[in-house]
Amino acid sequence: MVDKTNMFHSQKCVDEEIVLRRKLTGLIERNRATATTYRSLDEKINSVATKVVHLGDQLESVNTPRARAVAALQLMRHFEEFMDGETSTSPVFTDKSRLHEAADIIQKLQLTAQELPNSKPEFSEAKRRIDAKYSEVESALIEEFVKSHRSGDKIRMKDLAFILSGFKSYHACVDAFIEQQVQLKTSTSLAHKRASAPGTDLFKETVPLCESSWKIIEAVFPNPQQVMAKLVLNIYHSRLKDHIRNRLIEKNSEQYLTNLYQLYSSTMKLTSDLSKFNLGSDHLFLSNLTKTIFRGYLDNYINVECRFLNERCAIILQRYYEKKGHQKKSMSGNAAALQDFKRDLHGFIASKAHINIETVSYGGETFLSEEVAINILQLTKDAFRRCQTLSNSKDLAGNAAEIFGILISYLFHEHVDYALEIGLSGIPLAESKSIPELFFFDVVGQTNAIIHLLDKQFSDSLLPLVASTPKHSDCLTKKKNEVQIGCYGSLWVTGS
Repeated sequence: MVDKTNMFHSQKCVDEEIVLRRKLTGLIERNRATATTYRSLDEKINSVATKVVHLGDQLESVNTPRARAVAALQLMRHFEEFMDGETSTSPVFTDKSRLHEAADIIQKLQLTAQELPNSKPEFSEAKRRIDAKYSEVESALIEEFVKSHRSGDKIRMKDLAFILSGFKSYHACVDAFIEQQVQLKTSTSLAHKRASAPGTDLFKETVPLCESSWKIIEAVFPNPQQVMAKLVLNIYHSRLKDHIRNRLIEKNSEQYLTNLYQLYSSTMKLTSDLSKFNLGSDHLFLSNLTKTIFRGYLDNYINVECRFLNERCAIILQRYYEKKGHQKKSMSGNAAALQDFKRDLHGFIASKAHINIETVSYGGETFLSEEVAINILQLTKDAFRRCQTLSNSKDLAGNAAEIFGILISYLFHEHVDYALEIGLSGIPLAESKSIPELFFFDVVGQTNAIIHLLDKQFSDSLLPLVASTPKHSDCLTKKKNEVQIGCYGSLWVTGS
């Protein structure tokens, strides 16, 4: 009984398998038929597409000349209106909403009119009318551009700038943008700040102005680098140049030099800050602008500097001696004795009786002031700083050496040498029976202190300006020769 049941199930499974195989075979056949149909349909689609493309090319080849012919016909009709003087009747030139279309037409008419001969009066009159309408449309475009700028519509500004780029006065559009941009961004704030802090706001406002302007320029104009360069040129040649000229009309030499140094330093910093903007291929554009503005001032700088130092140092010494109630005497009579003293210190006392020096006492006054020396050194320190900034590379060492010469002249020749000679004249003769008061030692001590101050300024302020130039050895030699007074004074103190 079990065997019969198993046989029954086996037969049933075989039958089911046969049925499934038949169904699978049918599905495979239908799939093959579908694939064949798809390939056939794909071939037909490709064939139709090829025919459509071919037909499109044929239609385009026919339509393009036709469109050109229609455009040429419309242009001829507009030209005929200008020939007849009927431009005001053409809707395209009277409807403000069709300004873009009017711009395209008048541009083409203007180019066409340039080819017409001037020998025929009717052509000349038509050209005059076309030029007039050209200017009118151009002005309308610029006016619309300015309105869009005020309203902040960058998309319309970009469209108008692209249209105007084909017109003769495209630069007028750029100029209008620059003028409007500067007016919108700075007029109110600068007017307020100039009243409270003159001379500083222009430089503070320029970089933010350029940053905000660049964002608009980059989004609007087809040639942003040239527009940005023109904006910077406008700032330097108009606003900055006027600002500098107004600040440098100061007749006081000290204030003039201070203003010149501050303005030039601020302009150089501004030039460095603006170098991050793409201003075209000329990498020296900004530095050349700065040189152009300051050239007249820098060419005459060292003359003003030296005149100021001479005047100021003379005043410092004059006030010092006036405060002491002392009338400065000529040094010419004792110059030889001072030179003998410098050549032979150890034999000076023995030979003192043979030197024709009148012994003069000033009550212990040395007529040498470290305060005066510090004031003169501070003046020249400021001058060296200005010299480094305001001198061009080829004149820097020479200018620095000239300032050093003024320092030596007033600090040593006019002050230290004079004090040494006064102290020398106060040394008593060898046969004096009273105990001498040698105030000359005080002069020597003060001289050494002043020389230390000079050495520091020489190393810190002068040497970096004359390094690797012929002036370097000249200045070292000059200093060595001049400080012998202090050095010999020290030798005398230590050797006696």
